[in-house]
Amino acid sequence: MNFRGNLFRKLNLGLAVVFLIIMSVYGIAHQRTTTILQDEIRRSSLQKLMLLTGELDNKVQQMTDFQLILLTDSSVKQFASVYMDPIDYDRIENRSAILDKMAYKENTFAQWKSSYGVYSVLNQEMIALDSRVFQKNLFTDRLSAKWELMPSGLKEGKGGGRSFYRYALDGIIRGDKSHHATTIVGASFPETNIRETLDRATEADRGTMILYDMKDQYIGASGANPSMTDLMIGQLKNRNVGNSFQFTFKAKDQNYLVTGVKSNSLEWYMIDCTLLSDAMKPLSVVNRFFYAVFAVLFILSIVMSYMLYRQVLSPMKRLMRGLKGIQSGNYSIQIKTDRKDEFNFVFGRFNEMSKQMKTLIENILMEQLRAKDAYLKQLQAQINPHFLYNSLGFIINMIEMKQDKAAVTMAHNLSDYYRYMTRIDISEVQLKHELAVVGSYLDIQRMRNPRLRVETDIPESLESLIVPRLILQPLVENAIVHGLSGTIRPALIAIRGGRQGDYIWLEVEDNGKGMTGKELTELQQAVLAPENPPVGYGLWNVRQRLLHRYAEGADLTINHAGGGGLVVRITWCGQAAERSEPEAGKGEEEE
Repeated sequence: MNFRGNLFRKLNLGLAVVFLIIMSVYGIAHQRTTTILQDEIRRSSLQKLMLLTGELDNKVQQMTDFQLILLTDSSVKQFASVYMDPIDYDRIENRSAILDKMAYKENTFAQWKSSYGVYSVLNQEMIALDSRVFQKNLFTDRLSAKWELMPSGLKEGKGGGRSFYRYALDGIIRGDKSHHATTIVGASFPETNIRETLDRATEADRGTMILYDMKDQYIGASGANPSMTDLMIGQLKNRNVGNSFQFTFKAKDQNYLVTGVKSNSLEWYMIDCTLLSDAMKPLSVVNRFFYAVFAVLFILSIVMSYMLYRQVLSPMKRLMRGLKGIQSGNYSIQIKTDRKDEFNFVFGRFNEMSKQMKTLIENILMEQLRAKDAYLKQLQAQINPHFLYNSLGFIINMIEMKQDKAAVTMAHNLSDYYRYMTRIDISEVQLKHELAVVGSYLDIQRMRNPRLRVETDIPESLESLIVPRLILQPLVENAIVHGLSGTIRPALIAIRGGRQGDYIWLEVEDNGKGMTGKELTELQQAVLAPENPPVGYGLWNVRQRLLHRYAEGADLTINHAGGGGLVVRITWCGQAAERSEPEAGKGEEEE
């Protein structure tokens, strides 16, 4: 298992997905918040200008209304229609009453400076508190029913600064002349009133605010940026606007919001230009704070991921390599470590487990080898009594039949046989020795049955082959006892051998009574049984010894023979036999 390609990668992928979700959600929220904030800025800017314009219109309208009041005042009518001597007391009292009224009105609003003048067309006489603002020529040469911005006084520069002027009369104004008028009332306020109003409006605002006639004239706040004002006016020229408007423009990589509201009294526009980046500064501060926190969390996640890989996944990889080594059969593997954490305990337990497994497997292997050796000796010991009983029975029969020579010969053969059998420390012999024992056994059987004929066809190259002791004799004995007993025709035992590829085979064939198909099947199944079978025990014993000696490559088969009997063949791998030759040869030299 590749931890770096699985757990570590999944962990990093999960962190990346979490950060991506956070950034996506914040991006959507930021975009939505920006839109809402910009809409709020537009609405707030428009409301601010509407309030400011309403305040301006209210003050200007009061001046307009006072003009009409003066125009219909009885004192003003008396001043304009009746000629009096300048030193006449009634005239002085009349002028004083008009001046008191104008003074009261001018002093009503301390922060809004205003001036008024009354001109009698009939008497060609003017009354004004401030002669620097109103002069007679203003009532004769330049009249307007609308508020107009012009230099204070008729001539440029006279009186200093600029002021708004408006005239009301009881006749008709055509062009800038009056017709059929007896009384003209003038009203004026300096542009400083507008500038002070703009200054108060921009005290807590970094925007640029002006009062603009949409032509060439404008009044700006005291701290207005001239370049910003010119840029704003350039955007306003040739633009069709209604009573209010809003638009944005970009200049010098900055976005600006321009809001305008028309003054109904002056017919000028109160215009505010706001730098959106300044208005969005609180949100920008939040953004920078979020990105800083996000960057810190991202760096911390990378550090934690690295620490997790170094402190957890890297030791896990070492542990996995150790487990793979044990899985491949390397039980001596040890994990060296100088760690001081929990993995030190894990690695220590792993090393102890590896040592214990190695010791346990070695002990089990030795026990299996000892059990296998004991089992082979047990099987071999089981053959010895079986053959002994048959041999003693033959000797008894010979003695009873007064065939002492045959009994003596049998006894000698039996003595030689058991001298060979009692060497249980030697489990394997050369095939020629096994054939010699089989020959002695067959000599005894021929003594009992003169009609027994033996054919042997074993290549000389196989005679030096190492085989388990008594691997062939039980087959010959089984053929004589079970195959040839009870037959009256000449008996035949054929012993053959050979090599077929990597495999070696030996077979024993008889021409005895044979078996039916059902009996043969039962015998074959008994030979293949895992434990002691009820029949065919000798053949089952030989097969078990072959399997223990040569493993799965060995086998014993039983088939019908061409002469009417059976043929039993044993087969095993020749390479497995060759690997055992040195041990067997050593045993024979000792013998």
